[in-house]
Amino acid sequence: MKMLKYYSLAFIIVLLPGCSTGYFGHTKTEWDKLTDVEKATVKEKYQMAINAKNGQAHTDKIKARTQSVIDYGVSGR
Repeated sequence: MKMLKYYSLAFIIVLLPGCSTGYFGHTKTEWDKLTDVEKATVKEKYQMAINAKNGQAHTDKIKARTQSVIDYGVSGR
């Protein structure tokens, strides 16, 4: 379930920059119609997606380094 959440956030991250980046995935017209509370919610969700992306990149680096140590130990090089 947790992985589904991360994949969903990653999917959002991929979609948002493709859309109108200045408006967090909304057109200017849509963005202008949102209330301040709705805009804050959109920005918060966007930041959560960015944080998840950055956290996953960090985790991937750790896993890659761990695997390289394992490979080194197995191969004896």
